[in-house]
Amino acid sequence: PNNGVGPNNGVGPNNGNNGNNGGLFGCLPSGCPHGTVCSAADACVVPIRECPFVIGTEGDQRLGVLLPLSGSLSGIGRSMFLGADLAARQFDASAGRLQIIVCNTGDDADSAELVHRYLAQELGVTAMVGPALSSQVVSLAPAAVRRSTVLLSPSSTSPAVTGLRDEGLIWRLSPVESLAAYAAAVWALEHPARSPGDVLGRVLVIFDEENPLLTDLIEGLDRTLSGKPGVEIVRTRQGEDWRPAVEDALRRDAVAPIILFVGGNRGPEVFAGVEDLAPDPDRHWVFFAGFVDLDALREETVARGRQVELVGISADAHGPAAAEFIA
Repeated sequence: PNNGVGPNNGVGPNNGNNGNNGGLFGCLPSGCPHGTVCSAADACVVPIRECPFVIGTEGDQRLGVLLPLSGSLSGIGRSMFLGADLAARQFDASAGRLQIIVCNTGDDADSAELVHRYLAQELGVTAMVGPALSSQVVSLAPAAVRRSTVLLSPSSTSPAVTGLRDEGLIWRLSPVESLAAYAAAVWALEHPARSPGDVLGRVLVIFDEENPLLTDLIEGLDRTLSGKPGVEIVRTRQGEDWRPAVEDALRRDAVAPIILFVGGNRGPEVFAGVEDLAPDPDRHWVFFAGFVDLDALREETVARGRQVELVGISADAHGPAAAEFIA
């Protein structure tokens, strides 16, 4: 009756205020019905479409989770979602009840602002995991201060986050891109397959600049690797075919190089294309893993009986330990 969630629009007698002496947010003594959440006004409401997942039941703690479940980085968002789900289950089993409201930020600032405003103002959520993207963290900083909400980003890496005037409300788990770039560059230069003066140790670095979120990382790697002996850098850009530049670089090499790929979702495509064009079992593939769709990459490598190496903290890492760390 009355919108399908119970009498009085699903919020109980007296607009739900009978729950003030029981339950975390005063909606109902036993909490809100399935498919609804408790609002800041003590009413059980159906979440907006941008917040499609509610994990756990109302209890001791409630968190918002802001993830890119659509758009160019949806692969990262899906993996982080699994981490959040695991954390909620473990918390429920060991420390009390935790409810997580998962919202889709896409890959633009407006979407992040919309769900942040909804969680903070409509639901009264004061602590949130996310956003995942540095640009969204930077754009949300003033709103986080204004609404007194804590943000903990699992994957923001831009140096711009360091200088935010956030009154101690914005935190992140991943290292800044300049550090990640240095580590990846040193790793490539010291790869076990490289021998100084040996052509077998050549490194072909592919910067696939189709993802604007990688700008700082690529610039840091470029500064570190440019001019180093045996290192050749190829840049491909969004909307351009990567094949001509990469094929030209491969033709100039008499032997298979080490290939370090830094980019986004085109990583599996580049791997498959190069291996189809010039298959070589001695070629070493290295991916800076933070923005690569590892599910797609796994399919391509398994199909060809190949293994690749990953460097960097990967937001797409699989397994309970990685998911728990990300969460």
